[in-house]
Amino acid sequence: MIFIHGGTYHWKPRRIAFRADYCRACDASRISVLIRTVDVLHLFWIPVLPIGIWSRWFCSSCGHRPHQATRTRRGFIVAGAIILALVSTAVWVPWNEAVPLLVWMLRFVLPLFTLLVIRAAWRWPTEPDYQARLAQVAEFQGWVCPLCGGQLLQLPELRCTQCHAEHRPLPHRQCEAS
Repeated sequence: MIFIHGGTYHWKPRRIAFRADYCRACDASRISVLIRTVDVLHLFWIPVLPIGIWSRWFCSSCGHRPHQATRTRRGFIVAGAIILALVSTAVWVPWNEAVPLLVWMLRFVLPLFTLLVIRAAWRWPTEPDYQARLAQVAEFQGWVCPLCGGQLLQLPELRCTQCHAEHRPLPHRQCEAS
């Protein structure tokens, strides 16, 4: 049985909140925007199944998810090096060599690739401490909405008078305030 998944439509995007945040893709402190959409699963461009209403945070500068990792972790590279080392040793097991030239090429090329991957893992830059960078983000200050330029009013929370977006600080900021 063949099932072809077409994808997901994100209908009616609406900016509902903003906050000062740390974006891993930008590697800097940025304003993040919470966008609410109605998601629908489609098959061959025909909407089939409504998935629901979803809210996602996006960086206002680069458009990526701010808390999503952007680089490959060193552990994955080390795992790749271990797998390459196991495959390169398995090639040396004697067997019926139907294609001897290919087998001998693999016997010398795979260890070379293994060494290159080990070197890359050794030199791979460590990712900055994400929690520490997140704690260094300054809280949003100001009375002008960063989304539309409208006036912010202090109701129970900061809210824009024009686009009705509200300020939602980072969760650790709420814990420190109480």
